[in-house]
Amino acid sequence: MNPRQKNPTLSLRPQFERVLLWILHSPLRITSAVVAFGVSASVIEGVVDITARSLRAPPRVQGLVDAVVLGVCAAIFALLVLTAARHRHHKVQDDLRMIAELNHQVRNALQVIVYGEYSPDKHSHRSAVLAGVEKIQDALRELFPLVGERTDDRPWEAHNQRHFPGKNMIRERRGPSR
Repeated sequence: MNPRQKNPTLSLRPQFERVLLWILHSPLRITSAVVAFGVSASVIEGVVDITARSLRAPPRVQGLVDAVVLGVCAAIFALLVLTAARHRHHKVQDDLRMIAELNHQVRNALQVIVYGEYSPDKHSHRSAVLAGVEKIQDALRELFPLVGERTDDRPWEAHNQRHFPGKNMIRERRGPSR
């Protein structure tokens, strides 16, 4: 069974993280979220106060209930935010490890290519270069799999335009090459 099916909070995490990242991209959204949280806390406190008064609870009990309910709501909100931040931190750490591994593999392959320059046999130099290029391609395929493998002879810009139609190509932004 899928772990997300067992625990419904796991399936809500990606949506919450997307919303949180969307909010964090704009100061206006951050301010709006803070205001919405403040209004929500006020409404919750008002509902709890009205409920406690209607039960004719003593003032000290009313105050205790208000404090406990607001504390629990604030703790849940803090848990959600901190969990999303922790998950984001782990994702960034994983991405940095992947980049370090790619760096290691590409540097090793490039070192073989560079040292092949000093080979007296041009055939072995060509073989070393091709082997180094193949190692770089394998590392890139392993660490960053493409959406669709390139199977045609079109330029990369045309291939990428088909797979990522919303992206502008660098050449288009700079204008035609001379």
